[in-house]
Amino acid sequence: YALGTATTANPDNLTAVTVNETAAELENLSASTSYKIWVRSNCGSGSYGSWTGPFNFTTPCSPVETFSENFDASTNFPNCFKKVGTSGSAYVQNAGSNVASSPNNVYLYGSVLAFPPVSNANSGTHSLKFKARAAYTAGNNSIIVGYLTDANDANSFVSLQTFTATSTTVFEIFTANLGTLPLSNTIAIKHTGANSVVLDDISWAPTLSIGDFDSNAFNFYPNPVKNSLYLSHNQDIESVTIFNLLGQEVAKQKVNSNQAQIDMFFLNSGTYIVKISAENQIKTLKILKD
Repeated sequence: YALGTATTANPDNLTAVTVNETAAELENLSASTSYKIWVRSNCGSGSYGSWTGPFNFTTPCSPVETFSENFDASTNFPNCFKKVGTSGSAYVQNAGSNVASSPNNVYLYGSVLAFPPVSNANSGTHSLKFKARAAYTAGNNSIIVGYLTDANDANSFVSLQTFTATSTTVFEIFTANLGTLPLSNTIAIKHTGANSVVLDDISWAPTLSIGDFDSNAFNFYPNPVKNSLYLSHNQDIESVTIFNLLGQEVAKQKVNSNQAQIDMFFLNSGTYIVKISAENQIKTLKILKD
């Protein structure tokens, strides 16, 4: 066989490799690189068949710890960003002045946009942040953040958090805190709904720390919970939000008191994540509902 880069035109200009098996393993390939390969028969005595090919392939991207992309360098997707599957539309466009950062943004409708693989998808230390607005009509759109169990199969998308773009003129800033929920390193966004959206300034970066509760000043009981969860703190608790293990918000309650009774009787049995906000501090609990 003869292996070359995507720009190689003639296999005769390459160094051919002889293989005495029906299969061969290609080694020392670079990540996120397009290659061409040609094969031919070794007929013995220095005689060879005609080259067959080229067969084109691209190696996977290497996982990264962070990324940040504004899509302004080109109207092609940057390396390791890609539309997955054949449904819908996802492409970089020159949008003139109505962008979060000039001149380009990403148009998304009925499709899945995958990002570079990350090495810390489920570490709980990083978040996906992006700006979005409705493309033509506000509302009736869902921007779903999740992950792909197969980076090349849109049907393998697993949803974790859902957002809605409510304006056609103002870019809203969304942050998806996925915690330890992703089960693969390919974070992605999926669009559903009748109205398309545009995205810009997408990043995967460390979650900003906004402090933690003083453990000695915070109490909760019971766990497991049958009907209500009781909270107390030495500062006013502003709000309590409950998520299921898919990252979906299932309940939210404003408190504005240093004690709270959080009703959970209506929830199905299972494990829930309870996020308590108080005085610019966050406390997260894992609660079992009987």
